[in-house]
Amino acid sequence: MAGVPVHLEVNVSNLSNEPKSTLVQLFLSQNRVDQKSIDLKAEEVGKVAFQFSHDKPGWLNAEVRLSGDSLPADDLYYFPLKVKGKTRFSLSMAIPRCLSKQVRATTCEGIESGDPGEVGLCHPGDH
Repeated sequence: MAGVPVHLEVNVSNLSNEPKSTLVQLFLSQNRVDQKSIDLKAEEVGKVAFQFSHDKPGWLNAEVRLSGDSLPADDLYYFPLKVKGKTRFSLSMAIPRCLSKQVRATTCEGIESGDPGEVGLCHPGDH
């Protein structure tokens, strides 16, 4: 969802008989978002974790790049990533007039903030 952090894990394998260090880079629409280095023993599999967010909804061309090694064919991994727009919703309830000002004062401001998944309670005639 737009503006919400995404957690992405990449499995990296060292298929050689020697320890290796490699740089793992994350690109979104040809822009490098993050990079991390990983040291792997011979024939070891490790994980690299990235956390990122994107502000605009829509499709992104994502890719993970590994620093060069003796097998360049597996140094790039492309994948599409769909960023959904923020979900906005409100919950309207019939609230007696004597309580509506108290409820509005404590929770109605949240509807306008646009925070994902936030619920505001307001008197039905307020919006």
